[in-house]
Amino acid sequence: MIETGDIIYTFDDKPMNSLKSVILASQLNGISAEILTQIHPSNQRPTMNETQVKYLTQFILLIVSRLIWVMPLVMGIIFLKSKFVINYKDSLKKLRTHHSALSKGPVKRYIESLYKTRLNQSNQITGSCTQCGNCCLNQQCFFLEPIEDGKFQCGVYNSLFRKFSNCGAFPISNEDIQRYECPGYVLQAYPMIKIKSLKQREIS
Repeated sequence: MIETGDIIYTFDDKPMNSLKSVILASQLNGISAEILTQIHPSNQRPTMNETQVKYLTQFILLIVSRLIWVMPLVMGIIFLKSKFVINYKDSLKKLRTHHSALSKGPVKRYIESLYKTRLNQSNQITGSCTQCGNCCLNQQCFFLEPIEDGKFQCGVYNSLFRKFSNCGAFPISNEDIQRYECPGYVLQAYPMIKIKSLKQREIS
């Protein structure tokens, strides 16, 4: 809540952090938000524009495609799973399927989320995982393993190296939900920002 003169501004905690609230209040009172930002510098990571994201995505996919024939060995060593090497042909086939699925948007999404190219704070996502496997490249992820009742689980879920991915960040947008036709999550609008005058506050 911010009080400026005769008006009280109340904000939902999720879309408004404290620095943004202070900057908004300063703008309403004629104080330069730029000066405040310099006093309290943002700790956000650097951003990238769409062109940079596009070329970085293409570069990563190209490098991986050239090295894909050694990936079963690399994955076997990293995740301590000998079956990736023993079943080399099957692993290579799955990796090519995995790479094809990654090239249809997920790598670009990962870079965008990493460098905060696109952020939509006007909506919130609610729901829970149903273990349908859809978000794992529509059940094409190399590490996905089937379990009972037609459900799936990540075969390297407890691996330390999994933390370098953003799999756990799913979903970060409505685009994610639509791409994989996810049945467990729903996009909802944030509660509207309420602006009350002192008189309205006294009445309520």
